[in-house]
Formats: sequence, C-alpha cells, structure tokens
Amino acid sequence: MNTIRVIFIISFVPKYDYFETITELKNKSLKYWYNPDGKIIAILHEWAYIIGKKITEIDNNIYWEIWRPDYNADKEYIYVQNEKIIHRIFPAEKKTYLDGIRKIRGESSLAIIAGLNKIYELNEKIILIIPFSKKPICKNTLKLYRGKFPILTTHFTNISEILKEIKFFVNPFRLFHEIAKHYQSIYLLKIIDNLQVSNLTGLDKIKTKYKKNIFFWSPGLNVNEFRSRYSARNEARKHLNIPIDKFVILNSSRIVPEKQIDKLLYAINQTCRTKKKQFLLIITSYGNQNYINYLKNIACKFSLSENIKFTGHISKEELEMLYYASNMFFMGSTHEAGPLSTLLAIAAELPIISTDTGLGAEILKKYNCGIIISPIYGKSWINAFNIAFDGQEIKTMNPDDLKNELDENMMYKKRLIPNIKKIYTDFYI
Repeated sequence: MNTIRVIFIISFVPKYDYFETITELKNKSLKYWYNPDGKIIAILHEWAYIIGKKITEIDNNIYWEIWRPDYNADKEYIYVQNEKIIHRIFPAEKKTYLDGIRKIRGESSLAIIAGLNKIYELNEKIILIIPFSKKPICKNTLKLYRGKFPILTTHFTNISEILKEIKFFVNPFRLFHEIAKHYQSIYLLKIIDNLQVSNLTGLDKIKTKYKKNIFFWSPGLNVNEFRSRYSARNEARKHLNIPIDKFVILNSSRIVPEKQIDKLLYAINQTCRTKKKQFLLIITSYGNQNYINYLKNIACKFSLSENIKFTGHISKEELEMLYYASNMFFMGSTHEAGPLSTLLAIAAELPIISTDTGLGAEILKKYNCGIIISPIYGKSWINAFNIAFDGQEIKTMNPDDLKNELDENMMYKKRLIPNIKKIYTDFYI
C-alpha cells in the first residue's frame, strides 16, 4: 500500500499557564522556541503525539503530522521529530462563536486554513483528523474541506454528550440555551462522515440514529508492560518516602473544575472526621495555578493541608510507582472518555471509586467492581468514602480482564489503523 499522510489538528492552544515556571515548561517540552516578543512557543507531550508515535511504530506506511494553533506563534514553527512524525505550530486568533446562546471566544487559525488550502491546490493526498467541536478551528475545517479531503472526526469524551436530549427548564434563557446546544450538535453530526467515539454506552443508539461510519476506539493499555514494573506497596512507599501506616488515596488527572477535586475534598472532610482515619490524598498532574490555590484554600479551611499532597509534574516512572504505593484510586469527573488513569488503577488492582462516566466506569460496572457514584456530588460520594474509611472491601478487577477488553496493541491494530486506512482508501480510490 502507498504511504498515508495524516494531519492531526489539535483544537486548543498549549496550556502554558499549567506550568509553575518557564524552566519546568522547557523541561517538559519536546521542542521550544521564543518569538520576537520573548514569548515561548513549545511542543508539549500531548495525546496527538502519543497516538502518532504508536501508530507509526506499528505501521511503516503512515506518516503523522500534528498541526496546532498557538497564540504566541508569530509564524509557522516546524519540528521534524523523526522521519515519521512532524510537528507544526501555527499563529492563532481568538474568534467568537456560539455555544448554545452563549458567546464564547475560541481558537481559530487562518494560517492552518492557508496551509490546508496549499495542500489542496497542489493536489496532495492527506487524511485529516479533527475533534468533534463547535470551536471555529474545527467547525470551519469541517465545512471547508468536507469532500476535498477524507476527514475523521474524533470525540474524546462521553457519547452521552452528543446524544443529550433537550431538558425542560422554567428559565426561558436556560431552555433556549439547551435547545440551541442540541441543534448545534446535530448540525455537526450532519456534516461529518466518519466519527470515532471513546466509550461504548450509547454506541448502538448513535449508529442507528445517524447513518455514518461511527466506530469505537480507545488508546487502551499495555497491561503486561505496566505490570512488569510492579512494585510491592511497602517497597514503593519506601522509594517515594510515603509513611507505611497511611491510607493513601490517589487522584491522577488534569487539575481542572470538571474533575471535581473540590467535591472530593468535601466528601473526605465529611467522612474522615468520624472515622479518624490516618490518610494521605495524593493529587498528581497539573492545572491552572489559581485553581490549584483554590483547592489548597479548601484543604486549609478543612484543616487537611497536611493530609494532601500536590505532586505537580512527575515522571512516568514515579506516577506508576504511586499506583502501587496507594490503597485506593478516585476518579470524580463530570464527563470522561476513559480516563487512562482509571485503567492504570485497574491494572494495579486498586480498589476504585469512580463517577459513572467514561470507559473506565463502564468496564468496572461490567465486572461488578469498584464503587460507581453519581457525577453529581451528593450522598453516593459520602457513602462510598464511609465504606472506604471503614475498611470494607471494594472489589478489585483482574488485570487480565482489562487486557482482554482494552489491550493497547489490539486497539491500534484492529480498530484505529484499519479505520484510518479504509477512510483514506474509500475517498481516493
């Protein structure tokens, strides 16, 4: 088969404010430059790169380009990582668009459009991968290039977000907002031809309702590789300098409002007082520093500061060690695609409390494991932590079952790569 050139468009600008210092940002970048005003432009370790790296390792016929808007970019910046992967950073603009009846400023990039126009004028063959989004950079690309290039639209969140029915609200503005959001999503579905979704609940319904090429794909997990680095709990704690006698709760996600870490602190505060449990809550990853300070203030208000550790950016090795050092894992998102963090917790055979959203929760429910709570904070959260702090058993899942469900190699070789090739071939042949 001839080579396939994939262009994966990231729909959002880099979150530079998630890094505490420029030094930390540079250390976590694959490549960086400075614009004439002294502002940094960086290529970060994002999912677009992780997916492309895996695909190009498996299939020698696929070449992967990552195109990204950046408000700091004054021109196009190019980094050739290897013969198979190229990163391109383009100037970006903020453009107003409607989300429901709300006006929002979102990413747009005339430079990206110009780059795609050039490819089309030269009659070059590509396949575009773009997110399912109302943002100008996504919606405009769909409208302009549908029929000119094969396009795969990705939806890295819950299918229920697409299928959401209109709810009745007494407030007329809220009602009009929900109606507008509903029909905006329907419009997007009508102008796409190929859709990848990241969870299974609702898949049959959406395939029946919209006669499109819709398929499930998740990055999955290489369970054997992860398990090969297994470390006994006490050994892991010694390595990480975590006291042996602490009940360790791990939360690993981007530190943003939809992860509901503030609600996690409320739930722990309401339950740990009566249980007198010696615990340590470890919160990994990164986020806007103002939001992290907000969470730290809540912890201080509840006199829990000594029980909570924010790790910031840590290495993959240290993160994996934290899974083996912990007693329990918590995932509290309002909506999710996976997340990978829950899959890692399953592979580490941790007891899990998870909100009822995403692929991780679906797998846990299928095997009757963990405790599944409502995405809306309330009694189910308190009950779950009472069970955890009382030392009652929370059923864990066999990692072999996870491997059978979501083996990483199978996800790429049997699902994503064949779909990319089929979409490309059907369009050009």
